[in-house]
Amino acid sequence: MAALGAGGAVVNLGILGGGMVGHLGGLDFGLPGVAVCLGQSDGLDLYEPFVVVDLSDLADPTNESEFFSTTKGQAMSVNESGYAVGWYDDYFGNPKPFVLDPRNGGSVSTLPLDTGQAQYALGQAVALSTPSSSIPEDTILVGWAALENSPSDHQAMYWTAALGPNGTLIWSMNQVPITDNFSEATGVSDGNQIIGYSIMSPGLNPKTFLYTPGGNVTGQNDNEIAYGISGDGVAVVGVSF
Repeated sequence: MAALGAGGAVVNLGILGGGMVGHLGGLDFGLPGVAVCLGQSDGLDLYEPFVVVDLSDLADPTNESEFFSTTKGQAMSVNESGYAVGWYDDYFGNPKPFVLDPRNGGSVSTLPLDTGQAQYALGQAVALSTPSSSIPEDTILVGWAALENSPSDHQAMYWTAALGPNGTLIWSMNQVPITDNFSEATGVSDGNQIIGYSIMSPGLNPKTFLYTPGGNVTGQNDNEIAYGISGDGVAVVGVSF
């Protein structure tokens, strides 16, 4: 299995056999700063992503304590274009979402946690689309964010990009229009159909949702949790009870 490094190098991680449990971290692949291999294999899915990310790129280089304490995180998904998303713990132990852009040697950056109406303190990016075009700004990232004073009340979020100077991607965060106390976006199709689940209030059963940016939230089936959606938007995986 190969992994995309933040420095643009592809690292051969070998073949992972069935039943291999755990994740790799703190490995030195010759990248500057703290380079860790994020991802895991639980023996059920041998193709879960392993991405070498230089977490020092996500820390404040002027803050020595932060620079050397940013060492924990996980890559959650990689698309066919080589973009990857995941999360890392900041200096205060709060998870923050990141995106890895494979172009021009590779770069990793923290995703914004501000919708323009509210500033969130923590969050994770867990999945991303592979658009049919070769235009990188057509990619959508999904996950969740939470406010500092209510970290357990997750809100489903998605990130879209605009093309900035020198071809850089400028990401913005948007809330999936769900008013339930708890919600998470867990997958997105290549046609930008966002899947996830929500819980109206503590003690109530979860329900799935389907949302396409600019449209309405649909498919809210009770007693179901959706964890992913196929690229063509036809198949959804999850649990029903």
